[in-house]
Amino acid sequence: MLWAAVLVVAALSDAQAQLTAQTSIAPELRECYIDPMLVNRNNLPPMTISILIDIIRKIEDNPNVNMDLRQLSALLLHTYRQDGVEFHRPETTLVSSSMVLPFAPTFHSFHRHRLLLTRLIPSNLQVLANNTVNSILKCTLHHMLSTTVDARLRGDESSCNQLSQYRALRSGRSPRSISDDVEIIDKSVLKSTGKNGQMNHFNPNDDVEFTSYDGVKSARQLLGDSQCPLLGGAVFSQWGAISAGHLIAGVAAGAQPQQVPVLELAKGSVLNYNNVQQTVTSLFPATLSGDLAEAVLIQGTDRGSSAISIGTAGNWNSTQPPRHYMLHSRTNVEMTDPEIRGDIDGFVLGSAVPSALGTFSTMRLSQYLDMFYSARNGVFNPVLRACNRRDLIQQYITSTNLASETFAFAAALDTNMPLRGTIIGGLEQLVNSAVNNFQSYTSNNLNDMSCVTTEAVSVDFRLRTNLYIVLDSMWEYNAVYPAISYLVDAIEVGKYGSSITVLNAFNGNAVVNTTFSPAEFHSNYTLAAHQNMLTGVNLLTTLTNIRVMMQARLGDESLVNYVGGNSTVVLFLLNSGPVQNNEQVFEQARLLNETVPDLRLIFATSTNQFDNLWNLVRDMHNDIRQVALSPGGINVEIAMSGIVERIQSGEV
Repeated sequence: MLWAAVLVVAALSDAQAQLTAQTSIAPELRECYIDPMLVNRNNLPPMTISILIDIIRKIEDNPNVNMDLRQLSALLLHTYRQDGVEFHRPETTLVSSSMVLPFAPTFHSFHRHRLLLTRLIPSNLQVLANNTVNSILKCTLHHMLSTTVDARLRGDESSCNQLSQYRALRSGRSPRSISDDVEIIDKSVLKSTGKNGQMNHFNPNDDVEFTSYDGVKSARQLLGDSQCPLLGGAVFSQWGAISAGHLIAGVAAGAQPQQVPVLELAKGSVLNYNNVQQTVTSLFPATLSGDLAEAVLIQGTDRGSSAISIGTAGNWNSTQPPRHYMLHSRTNVEMTDPEIRGDIDGFVLGSAVPSALGTFSTMRLSQYLDMFYSARNGVFNPVLRACNRRDLIQQYITSTNLASETFAFAAALDTNMPLRGTIIGGLEQLVNSAVNNFQSYTSNNLNDMSCVTTEAVSVDFRLRTNLYIVLDSMWEYNAVYPAISYLVDAIEVGKYGSSITVLNAFNGNAVVNTTFSPAEFHSNYTLAAHQNMLTGVNLLTTLTNIRVMMQARLGDESLVNYVGGNSTVVLFLLNSGPVQNNEQVFEQARLLNETVPDLRLIFATSTNQFDNLWNLVRDMHNDIRQVALSPGGINVEIAMSGIVERIQSGEV
């Protein structure tokens, strides 16, 4: 009876673990497509590598999760990744049925994803509970890990392809003109819609169905035909946009390497190709060979191409915060630039993970990623960093192995993926074309920031600051949120770095409680939270409450004999003026400056208030700044760079 119970539990767990490999959206992910708050990406944290690492760290810190890097990297994919989810317009013009969710995994990336979860990346018969993280972070992680292309018309197609690539992907944080910035909607559209900085909502009545070449409706219909579709699963990093699902899949495959028979992947079908090796190494189809095989099969059948196109560039919707990645082309999207980077990084980290675990056996997945996507040190070796991607390609990837692994996986994927034609010969030549073009594209087109530039524009230490932002609610949310988001990134808010607290300038009450989690900050500082703030600036009340708060914190530290720690910066972001300053205000500022060690008051105001505020700060020439914040985060780096430098300076 005991053995029977164990078998039943294992079978149920295995079935649940494979739900993200089914042809319907996994039950625990459906709220991401039903709940209006979760459907709107503006309510979710930005798509950045720091947010990804932070969410993974939250999962690792959950007391109910006791897993090592090998287990967790696989379970993240089995729990949260479901590639290829598309919106399908109902045939009827009636209101959509509450019994049908008009989303399903039908994009080409799903078929390779299904093979990964069912054949190539083993599950240990465990699942992460649905309450491991809250719904906001769950949906954020799902969208980060899941690759798909959304080609629905948005209304901004006339301008989005004219935008230059987001320069921070390939250069340091240097000043740039407005024309270099990237926004999803131009100013005329913003004024006409009244949705500042938000994406236009889809209007099914305005969309156009995608048809096949003979004019007959395709079996898989796309709603609209955007010339700059959105790529799901892309995350921002200083070294280029990355497909996070490919990255984690590479780590998972490398941590538990397998040699899988090609016939097992082919579902018992007869392979129609000669000279195919009998097995594939799981790391290859999880990363590079998987995307190359998709490009070979789709371009070879849909377009009859003899030369396989690799790489599709794109740009982010905004400098701060990045949430939507727009491709510059509607065709040949099987292996986009973010997927290339994710494949390379996943392959490199997957290849290096046995050695890394040999050095540090209890290393966590979040630590592994944090070291690789860092301006400093690398994974126990300064060579093993994202900024060194170009050299790592040469070190870890050989053309011969890549071609043979891609040929074998393409033959297997051909039996799993519905295509618009049948390849009856020449597959190996198509694979060789894809591999050659991949090498050429990565050498000539991925001009990401090098390690030399990275070190020149980055500090050689991790900032540890407790930043208190005293916020004037008179700022437009769409102008001040990008500025605060930029500060969160710049001071490296995180478990081992800085913290952030947002206080109301009217009374000093908390808008966002102190957190070391960037994901938690973005989840809590929303448009609704901003609109609920009391209006006005009262320096006397605010400074008094801040002083009481700081002294209480010092008292708590004294009780546990805690000495040292993070520096403290109180930054006033003011859009009202002139604010009232009198002897009582000055006295509270004096007490705060004199009784709280290492505290610095900084004022950033939209108008010149130097004459009104100079007596409240320690350094009147550097601690009072005038800033110009624009809706949508335009030029936010220029506006806030002086504040960041002041926080980073040794005087703070």
